[in-house]
Amino acid sequence: MPNYRVEYETWNKYENHAGESYFSFLILPCNAHGQKRISYNCNNSINEPIYISRNHYGFEQVVFRSLKPFESLSLHLKCDVHVIKSNPFDFNPMTMDEEVNILRSAAFYIDHGHYLTQSQYTALADVAVPDVWNKQVNEVAFHYLQRLMGLLHTSISYVSDIPDVNQTAGDTIKLGRGVCQDFSHVFIALARSNGIPCRYVSGYLDQGTDFKGSLQMHAWVEAMIPGVGWTGFDPTNNILQDFHYIKVCHGVDYSECSPIRGILKSLGGQSTEYAVKVVQQ
Repeated sequence: MPNYRVEYETWNKYENHAGESYFSFLILPCNAHGQKRISYNCNNSINEPIYISRNHYGFEQVVFRSLKPFESLSLHLKCDVHVIKSNPFDFNPMTMDEEVNILRSAAFYIDHGHYLTQSQYTALADVAVPDVWNKQVNEVAFHYLQRLMGLLHTSISYVSDIPDVNQTAGDTIKLGRGVCQDFSHVFIALARSNGIPCRYVSGYLDQGTDFKGSLQMHAWVEAMIPGVGWTGFDPTNNILQDFHYIKVCHGVDYSECSPIRGILKSLGGQSTEYAVKVVQQ
């Protein structure tokens, strides 16, 4: 059962001093979903007291306010997490008829409709989606999603920098490239289009692996598979979620999982940098 030390640090510089401000950081590994937070320490360079609040999904956010002026701001989080090993293939599959009956039931839609509706980032617009990317007749959800993960992994080129933070799933398909956030949005869009609830996940990835996206906060997805439950897929790396993944939060798309949110009074430009370090203990 691996333990991880996670460190997250961000630096913000302002062209002119910032005045009254409020910051919220969605960066703290959650204390559930197959993992247990052992301890954490968080501080900021302007020495404001930090407190924890919960977003509308119940995930903890690091929050602080300031009334004093400052020209730069940094925040450092250090956290130890225990992750439980599990086998994503360890389940008894339903028959096709049993699965279809659940996916098409009103009760299932009521429970998971929030993750069946396309959102800002998962919009496909007028993009032509290859038929092979859709669920085929007599294909169960798990096998379809595993196949889709492989198709997206080979069809979309991974880039290390975000060319456009507002890039939608349709944009990514047209461009044929993106970061982990974009791979996840395309996967979510197609899963939802085929009647399978799917949500965006933000977290960290073991840097002892050769996986793409481990040098920053990583994004993958969780799909609701009847008879199995929420199952993690990482189309960026073409792998099912296992003990190398440390979850922070989930939401309908990136807009609900953005690691940094804030309001401040300032004039001029600003710049932001951040670094992530994940080491298995």
